Amino acid sequence: MRYIDRRRVAGPAALRSTLAQDYRVRVDRYLSQGNRGERPPKLPFEVLEDRELRRSLDRLFEGACAYCETPVTTGGEIDHFRPQQGAEGGDGEVHYQHYCWLALDWANLYLACPDCLREKRNRFPADPRGPIRRSVAQLRNIERETLIDPCADLPADHFSIDHRGNLIGKTSRGEMTIDILDLNRPTLIEARSGVLRVFLSPRQPMSARIDRLLPRAPYSGAAWLALLERFPPYLARARMRRRPTNRRTLGNLITNAFSPEDPDLIDDGWRPDEGRRRRRYVRRVSVRHFRGLVQAVLEFPPRGKEQVKAAGSVVVLGDDGVGKTSVLQAAALGCLGPERALDANVTPNWCLTEGEEEGEIVVEFWGTERTNRVSFNSSSPAFDGHAQVPVMVLGYGAYRMAARRELTHRGSEYELRIQSLFSERALVNGAFGLRQHLRRANGEPDVERLNDATRALNAVLRGRAKASLGAGNRLIVDENGRAQPLDELSSGFKSIVAITADIMDVMYEVWNGMTERDRCR
Repeated sequence: MRYIDRRRVAGPAALRSTLAQDYRVRVDRYLSQGNRGERPPKLPFEVLEDRELRRSLDRLFEGACAYCETPVTTGGEIDHFRPQQGAEGGDGEVHYQHYCWLALDWANLYLACPDCLREKRNRFPADPRGPIRRSVAQLRNIERETLIDPCADLPADHFSIDHRGNLIGKTSRGEMTIDILDLNRPTLIEARSGVLRVFLSPRQPMSARIDRLLPRAPYSGAAWLALLERFPPYLARARMRRRPTNRRTLGNLITNAFSPEDPDLIDDGWRPDEGRRRRRYVRRVSVRHFRGLVQAVLEFPPRGKEQVKAAGSVVVLGDDGVGKTSVLQAAALGCLGPERALDANVTPNWCLTEGEEEGEIVVEFWGTERTNRVSFNSSSPAFDGHAQVPVMVLGYGAYRMAARRELTHRGSEYELRIQSLFSERALVNGAFGLRQHLRRANGEPDVERLNDATRALNAVLRGRAKASLGAGNRLIVDENGRAQPLDELSSGFKSIVAITADIMDVMYEVWNGMTERDRCR
């Protein structure tokens, strides 16, 4: 299964036709009657047989089944992800009214192969079942324990794959989806295995391995799952959403994921978790012609079991104006690499020392010869270089102002937790991002996480103030005997708590814990 971004293709005019509008009026009348035992009006199949609609679905799903990726350019059928009448729950109960109001909603129309249609039928468990007349976007926020939605969920969060092509559920929803759609049918396993035999073998030409990741390549989702298993979760999510198509970028991803010293993964067995456990610590950051730095080198001590007494932090000291912030900015950009450096909202000309034509940042790591390099010159609007080692980068500048309301999704993505290092106007999501991790799926407080978060915050505050979570999981800090929400704290405490909560937000998303190591994944 692949992630599909529906924004790429607009809904066709047939869904706004007179026939479609008349059907919606009849459905609204039917729902208003409230008779749950009566079936909804019949669909105007002339709308679903519209050629433009079929072509739009083919473009959107790149000629493959939305669920199993079987090529269906000529034999594909339209599927309603949420059944257009008679949704069957996990207990066998049939809900006739669900989800007839979405029958001609572009967001609910998918391309599927006959096998998946036969397995799926009207089965759509949901707990709780969403209210009638709600939009697809609203239902995604309300309904839990549903099938994995390739247009909303990231498959890598719910599935893994072994080198033989077996799809493995990582979550209960993933397991349920595999079972309901029978995604481990022998024909699918064989097809995915053929893709992985090429993609996972270092003996294959790089061009052949890149081909397996391209959008219309058969079962490319299998290759993407195998690739993303080798990256930290936060990077895997970003890559799954964007799925780059540039061959150079894809080649760099493969090089980053599979080191030259790896054995043939097909011959010796593939252990996807190994990529996540491999940690590369920064060894040296070399800077040339960046901002006010003509040349600078920042060295980091070795890390590992043999370095028990090594410092956990490196502090850069110096007078005002000597370039401390520039060193941190350069280190952040270098770790990100040329493509992700654009997330800092800076340009090559901004980076370049005045009067110079070109410059670069090189990051070296302990335990590997691979490097990350970002180069920039006055004649190019883009960064050049490579990112051979994926690195999580969280960077905070001197101002790091706490947001007064929750930032948009774009403003809170993990690869964008560096902007306050480059702009004094950038806001830190802080407690707003943290509180989403402190509730269970049913909306009830997660007591274990609340205690975990409170312990971590109080450790940072070192007894000078005490943190707690109030109504609505709102962060409360008791400073000098006065309990106050975050936005009413003194500037010093607000800055400390905001940056701490922001880091905790990332740690809960990526490692699932803060102070209890046995809970981290």
